[in-house]
Amino acid sequence: METTNTVQLTLEMPYLKAALALLVVVLAVLATELADRRPVFTAIIQRTILIYAVVDLKCTSLGDHDYTKLIKLKRYLLGKTPYGVPIFDCQATGTIALTYDDGPYEYTIQLLDILKAAGAKATFFITHVTHNTQSIKLLNVIGGSNLAKGPIDDETLPWANIIRRMYREGHQIAAHTWTHPDLQFLSESDRRNEMYRLELALSSLLGVIPTYMRPPYSSCEDACLATMKALGYRVIYYNLDTDDFDHTLPDQIHDSIVIATQGIEAVDVRRGSILSIAHDIHPLTVSNLTVAMLESIRRNGFKTVTVGECLGDAESHWYRKV
Repeated sequence: METTNTVQLTLEMPYLKAALALLVVVLAVLATELADRRPVFTAIIQRTILIYAVVDLKCTSLGDHDYTKLIKLKRYLLGKTPYGVPIFDCQATGTIALTYDDGPYEYTIQLLDILKAAGAKATFFITHVTHNTQSIKLLNVIGGSNLAKGPIDDETLPWANIIRRMYREGHQIAAHTWTHPDLQFLSESDRRNEMYRLELALSSLLGVIPTYMRPPYSSCEDACLATMKALGYRVIYYNLDTDDFDHTLPDQIHDSIVIATQGIEAVDVRRGSILSIAHDIHPLTVSNLTVAMLESIRRNGFKTVTVGECLGDAESHWYRKV
């Protein structure tokens, strides 16, 4: 029986890691040179950089952890909300489930303050990526990513207390993997390890692990869905994409505000509901987009709820005790 993380030790070989770093540098230069003339090719290069960066992360971030308790955990499929199938829509009419991916980050405290002042609840799809690899530092420069924030369960960093505050204030905590890989590229064992490592961190902070997850890049097909069902996860997507990830600059964020507010106004509050996605790793998502969305929600008569609430799932089914 598998009892520990099975990351290949060969990835620790210095020559392989040096070659990996060199390849990332070359791809970074290509992405920069071609950024204006070939945006599609640039996107492909940046995605390739991310794949290689995640491989590097597995050497330094997942490490050797004992997952025996998590592997042996009885993962009963409680409640009527289905497990291991893509969920795009809420069930409770008149509700909007605000969701935020990739946090916590330095702007999340401000977001929690804004939500508290508005009496609003949200769902946070939590991830972690380490900060000790050159490839990740390069990726941050190229893509404006949050990948350098450090371990979410490191008590010397702010993330642990932010997660505790989310939980304490009634927001829903959900999983977004540990190193934010495309799960379609991973083996069954590595998919499980991505979830186990995040569970290990969250259980140390909260004493529970989530039963809701969102796959990075919205990429989770049959084999991945089977893994998530076996681990007892609801797989959550969305029906309103604010596209804030592509509108991070002051002269761009208005586009996401228009997308979000028009999306809210297009739904009849008496018959419909909304499940939105945004990212609390971007400052203007917090200070501009969220504020505009909350005003539109109030104006159109919607109620902000967690994903679990919008699906009619009892709060006792959102987490498992470990």
